[in-house]
Amino acid sequence: IKTYKYRNEVKILLDLPKTELVKITAAAYAFVYPALYEGIAQYPFRAMQCDVPAVTTNTGALSELMGNAAVYADPENFEDIAYKMMLVFKDETFRNKLIENGRLRIEQFKKQNQDDQAGQSIERLLR
Repeated sequence: IKTYKYRNEVKILLDLPKTELVKITAAAYAFVYPALYEGIAQYPFRAMQCDVPAVTTNTGALSELMGNAAVYADPENFEDIAYKMMLVFKDETFRNKLIENGRLRIEQFKKQNQDDQAGQSIERLLR
């Protein structure tokens, strides 16, 4: 970052309290997560919970977990990442579709989690 032209504009925020992190995430126009290897899905999912569309990569299980709720770029190609970011920024209809797909994806996981919990409860009763 020392050589970055706009380094004075960059703020590195470490160890933020969860409430502050949620506020900052919710204020974002998009969440960019170009994971080179197995990415941690909790970060893009947190963005989706804040109605922030994600630009990520199809590394590991990210594309399987995120489905059509994110747009995917080649993590080793900065031009592809920039292009996908511009898609989200320039096409409001596309951005809104990603947000809606994110809401649906979150609901699917909530329902799946509820079903799993109910199944575990029934299993405990049958023992």
